[in-house]
Amino acid sequence: MPRSDAYTLHHLLNESLYVAVPSALPLAAEPSVRLPQLAEADRISGSPRPEGTLLDAALRHGFRPRVAHVVAEWTAKQEYVAAGLGVALIPALAAESVRPDIALLPVLDEEAPARACTRRPCAGGP
Repeated sequence: MPRSDAYTLHHLLNESLYVAVPSALPLAAEPSVRLPQLAEADRISGSPRPEGTLLDAALRHGFRPRVAHVVAEWTAKQEYVAAGLGVALIPALAAESVRPDIALLPVLDEEAPARACTRRPCAGGP
């Protein structure tokens, strides 16, 4: 595990969130979605707990998402979504590799997670 003092955090971007839903659902025709609209949806997540994950955003909106399936790989999450087993939140940087039978809806969330981390230069060089 790297030492925490070996890194300096710098804000790089505010990353948009998307929700992946089966394209056959009526929700897939919406131009965007707010997280509270998904309060009752089964979730496919990389962790059973929302804290510290993309699902943490739901906690800020006052509800605890129901994680129905824990799946680590984004490609496997797509399989679950396409099969109608739930919805999955994904960051904008992962939105390029989506199956054609899945719809991505932008999540309207003013507090989208910021991602940033750069390594401090070593003494005497980069």
